[in-house]
Amino acid sequence: MSDKQISREQRRATSLRYVASLDGLRAIAALGVVIIHTQSASNASIGLYIFTGALAGPLFLLFFSISGFVLYRGWARRHMAMSERQPAAGSLKGSADGGADGRTYMYLARRLLRIYPLYWVVATAALLVSDQTSGHSAMDIIQVYFLLPFPNLNALTDLGLGIVVWTLLIDIIFYVYVTGHAIAMTKLIKRFRRRYTPFQIESAVYIAMISVVLIASPFVRGPLVALACLPFGMWFAVIEAEQNRLGRRMAAINGLVDSWWLIPICYAILGPSLAYLLRDTKTHGEFLTNMFGVQLILTGAANWMMVVILFGNPNWPLQRFLTSKAIRVASLLTYGTYLWHPVVLMLLAQNLPDAKLVTNLAITVFGSVLLASITYVLVEKPLANMRIKMRQPEPVSASTK
Repeated sequence: MSDKQISREQRRATSLRYVASLDGLRAIAALGVVIIHTQSASNASIGLYIFTGALAGPLFLLFFSISGFVLYRGWARRHMAMSERQPAAGSLKGSADGGADGRTYMYLARRLLRIYPLYWVVATAALLVSDQTSGHSAMDIIQVYFLLPFPNLNALTDLGLGIVVWTLLIDIIFYVYVTGHAIAMTKLIKRFRRRYTPFQIESAVYIAMISVVLIASPFVRGPLVALACLPFGMWFAVIEAEQNRLGRRMAAINGLVDSWWLIPICYAILGPSLAYLLRDTKTHGEFLTNMFGVQLILTGAANWMMVVILFGNPNWPLQRFLTSKAIRVASLLTYGTYLWHPVVLMLLAQNLPDAKLVTNLAITVFGSVLLASITYVLVEKPLANMRIKMRQPEPVSASTK
């Protein structure tokens, strides 16, 4: 292979495209989470909760798949370029969010700057609004502010934003994990790339990780199966990078994309079927913690949807909807909406305890979006500009000049 061909293949493998539809999908997912939590807080009937959960559940799980995909893309594109025919692959160091400056600690700083400042603002509002702060120590408050799972794990869910916090905690742990994982994968690929391709090595690791989560899930109380979406998302990043390197879509991905029409059919059957099969479920918690089969189905639906969005035709009506101006504006408010909606629910419980579900939904959605709009302008946007300035331009290796 000539140097020119290697250069072309390497550039293709290390290029990143902006997937605007993922931001749109994340905005729709945030709305689904708000609806589910509002139903739970409003003591909606378990039948309605299950029916809505069957429809909105995959959207919630997509948060994890999207996180895995976005955070690992930078590493995946470099790993796929590491082959025997590309000895310059050592120059392809970079951070896991696509920044190519190679500064791991700066990557972590950028990610924490994304999560913590707005969270601190909303957590403060939640503590001021909450009537459950009495009886908790100063250490409990510190745990809430820094998302520490110790020494009192219950403090995270009893105070502040409640159940929302565990998702943020998983994200922060994942930021640290994905960096170490990516560095370990770099060493693993360098060691075995003469026998196996980087794609084969990466795929074997993610299949093993997903299998362990799925095997362990029935024996652990809680929706552990949702964590399978993180390695699924990382694997999708690897698949994208490999397809870019090859210049074509894989047969298995073609099959999933071409059968996209099965997703709405499954949705039409899934909701009513689960509502009927789980009609004897007594509580919301029972649905979340004990229904392994349901969680498995929802996880499969979420990741199938992710494949279609990532690798499907960008001109499809769904893709155009997810990239429309209104949805893209809404996507800017996703994180704020997710954080603010528990605060709005607290205020509703205190001031309108007898309000109907429809009233609660309308106020929660409108109030959360309004507050998110304010904090986006005052907090998120300035910090986003700061994170951009923290990046350095990607170094160009001799083989790509």
